Amino acid sequence: MRKVLFALSLGLVGAAQAQTWNVDGPFRDEFVGCSRISTGQVQCSMKSTYIGSGATYFGATYFAADSAAYAPDNKRYIATRSSIGGTDVTSRSVNVSKASPVTVTYTFDYPKNFDTIALLFIDTGMLKNVPIKAAVATPTPAASAPAPQPAQPTPPQPAAATNPALNAFDIKLTDCKLNAQGGYTCNKAELIPKR
Repeated sequence: MRKVLFALSLGLVGAAQAQTWNVDGPFRDEFVGCSRISTGQVQCSMKSTYIGSGATYFGATYFAADSAAYAPDNKRYIATRSSIGGTDVTSRSVNVSKASPVTVTYTFDYPKNFDTIALLFIDTGMLKNVPIKAAVATPTPAASAPAPQPAQPTPPQPAAATNPALNAFDIKLTDCKLNAQGGYTCNKAELIPKR
């Protein structure tokens, strides 16, 4: 574990939803959620934000072996891999800048017959009764709204491949505001097919 001591916020030990906790180091971690991926494994993610006095924390560790998921039958499953943005950090340290929080994903070989994790130790957090989202199939363009885009969005590539009728369109975004990550959050998005 990158840090030894931790302090849980109130309610962290309850049902797992949008929980944060402070970690000696100093970091603030926020549980993102768990989902089953196409391989049958379960991935659980958390956002880790450096909140110390300097600009960067050198040598943060998010070791896979430090995280475990307990099934309802009380069997323990240690994470087999941890990654940040697809880069393996299973057994190496990374530098985390205050300006760029990292999302750490832990992968578990967790049984397919369970849709919850009875007890999850992720980094220094402990959560109970964590739901596992089912593997998500690729949505059709009509079933999914586009994610908020910066000022000059480009059409997503899957739309053209899955529905030739929407191979060219404009995106109209309304009620957009600059968010903390430097992108935009919009309350409404509309796809307008080009004729």
